[in-house]
Amino acid sequence: MTDLSPRTLILGRVVELAARFEVLHNQRIGRIAFKKPEQWCKPFFTAVMNQESLRRIIILNASGTDVRHTSPDRILSIDIQKPPLEEQEQIAQVLDSQATRIRTEEQYLEKLKLQKKGLMHDLLTGKVRVKMEKSSEAVS
Repeated sequence: MTDLSPRTLILGRVVELAARFEVLHNQRIGRIAFKKPEQWCKPFFTAVMNQESLRRIIILNASGTDVRHTSPDRILSIDIQKPPLEEQEQIAQVLDSQATRIRTEEQYLEKLKLQKKGLMHDLLTGKVRVKMEKSSEAVS
């Protein structure tokens, strides 16, 4: 509920903490407890709360200039649409599968970047030679 970063990178962020032990947290971090937990899918709720559009509302309603603050009352005043539980679970499942796919693609991209870097190094150091084919249109 407090953000010291210059671009409000963490204000209003929500994370599902699955700790099997007691956790001590800072006074400016909130804990969300559902009045009717059987009506909410936690991964869906986390995804909704972390949407950029909702975070913009939290940031716009925050107080302070250098250090931004929000409060439980400000967060609770935001209207969040709640589809039926089954739909929440389906949405959360799609979001999770897409996040997994994105992570896989990002890992593959990093692998390709490393491979390119290695190949470029080999070419620039002469470890691998590039053969130039003479074209029939070459002028002597």
